[in-house]
Amino acid sequence: MMDRKEYMQRSLQFETALGKLVKVEILESFRRGGKTCHLLVDVR
Repeated sequence: MMDRKEYMQRSLQFETALGKLVKVEILESFRRGGKTCHLLVDVR
């Protein structure tokens, strides 16, 4: 699973791109054995 630092970096990337705060949920990561990293971004 992603560590806190990596999670915060991902969240900041989405927030910067969208220009507002977002909630990012990690669905699957490389560390859990996946081939890709799947994130769910809640934009409200």
